[in-house]
Amino acid sequence: MARNDLPKLIAALEKASVAVAYEGPRQACKQIIDDLQQEGPSWSGKFSNSWLIDAPTGFPGSIKGSGAEGDAQSIKLAKEQSSVIAKQLQGRQETVFVIGNFSEWAGQAVDETLDTFFRPFFPPKTKLGKERVSRPENNGGPRPKETLRGKLPPGDNGSSRTAELFWFQKYNNAGKRDQVIASTLSKALRGIK
Repeated sequence: MARNDLPKLIAALEKASVAVAYEGPRQACKQIIDDLQQEGPSWSGKFSNSWLIDAPTGFPGSIKGSGAEGDAQSIKLAKEQSSVIAKQLQGRQETVFVIGNFSEWAGQAVDETLDTFFRPFFPPKTKLGKERVSRPENNGGPRPKETLRGKLPPGDNGSSRTAELFWFQKYNNAGKRDQVIASTLSKALRGIK
C-alpha cells in the first residue's frame, strides 16, 4: 500500500516559508536592535530603549521598546503560530520589516540632525554611557553652536559623548547589518527539520 507523504511535505514547506520570509527577518531585526543599543549613544537610556520593529502589513509581530530611562532593554519577541503566518504568506511577493526609533531625538542621536547640545546631567544614567563617556572632565556647558551630536569641538567647552560620530552610518556601511541578516537567515534555515 502506498503511503501519502503530501501532508508532511506541505507542512515542511510551510515551516520553510515562515523561517525564510517571516521568522528569520524578524529575528534579524531583533539582533540588529540589540547591536544598535550597544553601538549608539547611551546617556539617559531613552534613545536606546526607543527602538521598534514594524511587521509587514497584516502580520502580527510589531513591537516597540519601552522608551524608558536606564540600561538598554532587549526587545522581547512574542511566539507566533507558524500555521497562521504561513497562510498570511500565501501569494505575497515580499515581507518587509522596518526598524525605527521613536525617540524625539532620534535624528540627533544618529548624527543626521544639527542641534545645540548641553549635558542635562552628569554622569550618564546607563552603565554603558558611564563606561564610554568621552571628555568626562568637561564642565557640561552648552556647545557654542549647532553641530552634530558626535562631533566634539576642540578645547574644554563642556562637550562629551557616549558614542562616536556617525556610529549608525558606520554600523550600516561596514556591513554589520548585512552580516546579521545573513547569519540569522542561515540559522533559521538550519532550524528547519
